[in-house]
Amino acid sequence: MNFVLHLTIKCGNIKESAGGLAPATGLKNKEDLIMAYVIGEGCLECGACAAQCPVGAISEGEGTYVIDADACIECGACAAQCPVEVITEE
Repeated sequence: MNFVLHLTIKCGNIKESAGGLAPATGLKNKEDLIMAYVIGEGCLECGACAAQCPVGAISEGEGTYVIDADACIECGACAAQCPVEVITEE
């Protein structure tokens, strides 16, 4: 059985065919391939990242903003907007 793995490079979205990811990748889920961004210490709570997130994956937490790893599409828009550069790939 052949599987096709389609990548959308622009925002890092991964689409999979019926049956899962291609067996040659050794991955069972697209979540195994995607690593969300995280907001580290030093967040100013300015909200610039949340305003730039195209999928609304960033919300205000306690003392910092947080990124929902399940919703993050790895586009990097948040990291580009962070004035203190505390957003990195997990």
